[in-house]
Amino acid sequence: MALAPSESLEWSLPVASVQELAIQKLDMVPLRYVRDDLDQTTPSNPSLRVPLIDMNKLVNPEFREKELQKLRFACQEWGVF
Repeated sequence: MALAPSESLEWSLPVASVQELAIQKLDMVPLRYVRDDLDQTTPSNPSLRVPLIDMNKLVNPEFREKELQKLRFACQEWGVF
């Protein structure tokens, strides 16, 4: 069954790909890509929080041990891929 013109899967406006945006080295994210309507609340249950690991801190002697602890916890509790 063919799609009606109104059901076309094509965009009506050209949209830049992520690669194109990266090449431009923009100072700000274009507004069409900003979602300020998302719920940014932090889960009250700590076990639901996704661990954030700063890989740069793993090579910095000042922060390495703490970040390694976070990485170890993330691997044990969340698994690795």
